Amino acid sequence: MIFEAIVLAGGKGTRLQSVVADVPKPMADVSGRPFLEYQLDYLIQQGISRVVLSVGYKAEIIINHIGDLYKNLSIVYAHETQPLGTGGGIRFALEKTISETVFVLNGDTFFDISLTRIAFLHAQDKSTQFSMALKPIENNGRYGGVKINDSFAIQGFMAKDAVGNSLINAGIYCINKAFFLNNTPKNSFSIEDDFFVKIKGNADFKGFPTAGYFIDIGIPEDYQKANQELQFVINHRFQTLLLDRDGVINQKIEDDYVRKTEDFVFNEGVKEQFFILNKAFRQIFVVTNQRGISRGLFSEEDLKEIHDFVNQELAKLGGKIDKFYFCPCGKTETCTCRKPKTGMADMILQDFPNIDFSKAILVGDSVSDLEFARNIGAKSVFIARDLKPTTDILLFDEIYETLVDFIEKH
Repeated sequence: MIFEAIVLAGGKGTRLQSVVADVPKPMADVSGRPFLEYQLDYLIQQGISRVVLSVGYKAEIIINHIGDLYKNLSIVYAHETQPLGTGGGIRFALEKTISETVFVLNGDTFFDISLTRIAFLHAQDKSTQFSMALKPIENNGRYGGVKINDSFAIQGFMAKDAVGNSLINAGIYCINKAFFLNNTPKNSFSIEDDFFVKIKGNADFKGFPTAGYFIDIGIPEDYQKANQELQFVINHRFQTLLLDRDGVINQKIEDDYVRKTEDFVFNEGVKEQFFILNKAFRQIFVVTNQRGISRGLFSEEDLKEIHDFVNQELAKLGGKIDKFYFCPCGKTETCTCRKPKTGMADMILQDFPNIDFSKAILVGDSVSDLEFARNIGAKSVFIARDLKPTTDILLFDEIYETLVDFIEKH
């Protein structure tokens, strides 16, 4: 697990001077708080415990405000006394890190994605040295585009006058420290103009398309947009949790089914920590394919007894599942509810018409779960267990080894 990040916070914010003056750009006030605090809160939520702040312009404002400890986040400073450029600033900050692999974030952008997912993808190919989070957008010409191939290797970059559907550099990198230090100069240089040119066509440099809320405060219009919506987005991220059952909540019985309550065994830690999810989400539903019913291996009444047992056990420790939805069908063309089909989502909407699936998270351990999430517009979380590398990476937004790992992030 990567626990360390660099935040590039040395920018002057020349284009923001008309609305934000006399402070470094990351200290611009957004809804009553410095923008940098949103970044640091995000890093805490993502499991980062140590941050190197790369500071330059009016560094004392950041140092005096943040100090050496922000909440439970250890802060170290890499203070540029003379401008080193975007690449030189990263290199200088890397020398203050203690990890072999670190995240790097631009201090003037906020991209609400899973760093765990980026770290997982970065580690899948042992030759990967540098990974970049990419944001799919309808480009208006402000950003340059990034071209990748089917293996996600970066093939090239488009000029900033590119328009239309684009993948853009979203300002989050995963970097192998030794490689970067060994392949960059010790003086000032631009990561865009002097380092990224080495990436083109090199299979060791990857770009991963990633869904999530994105804001760049670099120009007055987007700074005003951040003031209008960033706090709301953070406070109203997700309200509904959808959980697959077997393999996620309980132990999966290979080549068989949980047929009765005696067969149901909670995965380690799930029962004890489930109440945390009830505090984080307004509603929690189970959506589970139960083909064993159509095969005559157990009945719907048997399934109800199992689910009553689950809620009884959770209730002992303050947890609760609001409702269980299931598909009893086999793999038939007439079935409309077997995941990844959306019938169970339709059932939820009949019972809870105010549910907004764009504010829902689906946690599952199979491709059909992830496809179901995509089909209803929910965020998808993959419980990998054995970290299967063959799963289509575009299907999941976050990845954890167990449900408990997911719980600990929420």
